[in-house]
Amino acid sequence: MAVTAHFLDRQGKHQSRLLALRRQLGCHSEENLAVTLGQVVREWKIEDRVGTVISDNASSNDSCLLNFYGDLDAEMGPADVRARRMRCYGHILSLVARDFLCNRPVDEQRGAIIDTMASPSVPQRTPVDSMFKQWVKSRTARTTVMGSELERYLRLEPQETEDPIEWWMAHQGQFPTVSQLALDILAIPAMATDCERRSASPS
Repeated sequence: MAVTAHFLDRQGKHQSRLLALRRQLGCHSEENLAVTLGQVVREWKIEDRVGTVISDNASSNDSCLLNFYGDLDAEMGPADVRARRMRCYGHILSLVARDFLCNRPVDEQRGAIIDTMASPSVPQRTPVDSMFKQWVKSRTARTTVMGSELERYLRLEPQETEDPIEWWMAHQGQFPTVSQLALDILAIPAMATDCERRSASPS
């Protein structure tokens, strides 16, 4: 198992670090994968910094993360875990390309997409205010928030920016909690290719 951490440094630059490359002993069950992932997180003492986990679409990863997050926080329910489970965009594109090249019938492809969207493993839309409160609750006790902060941000006129990370870094004083939420989200990459690239590298 390869575990890579993605985060923004103090200058707002994306950083990636390979935390572990572990040989998975025994069967690759969801429970065993969750134990290994939990061990890595605890060794680095980042239990309270785990936001979203990116992986491919294997159903075993759904169950693995239910065990993993449940071990980190017993109050976290299935809906909370689904909100923190991100599917690798590259893997999705690969599956689409494979179906296209193999001439999979369009109706069958459409049915597969509908089934996937209806699956309980797919996060459902949640009101912005609920997502904000959920995120605040998941942070450590040192984080406090006033509901008016989100309201003030939502009242802003739309602003053009070429770099949203730079914008949020510049507005941390005005929106300390909302900006941290935004920066946490902007630190999430769309694909989980770093683990595969690092494990495949000869160096």
